[in-house]
Amino acid sequence: MEHDEMIQRVTAVEQAVKSAQHQIDEMKDLINSIHELASEVKHMRTDLNKMQTDIDTIKEKPTKRYELIVTGFITALISGIVGFLLSTILH
Repeated sequence: MEHDEMIQRVTAVEQAVKSAQHQIDEMKDLINSIHELASEVKHMRTDLNKMQTDIDTIKEKPTKRYELIVTGFITALISGIVGFLLSTILH
């Protein structure tokens, strides 16, 4: 092998290494971006879970109010009946 041929081969290898290093650097940037995105998605999932808990709480409120109203109505009705019966018996 001649000296000039070796120089050409070494030059070609250096260029290939530079190209590979450039691709590796781009991949590192891409990996960092993916890591940041994954972190943001994790935070979004946490926020979404909190919102779901709040939504569930809000959805339960009308049911609790309805139960409270029905309980109050039944209590008033029974109190009225018992009061009427007691007033009838004691008269």
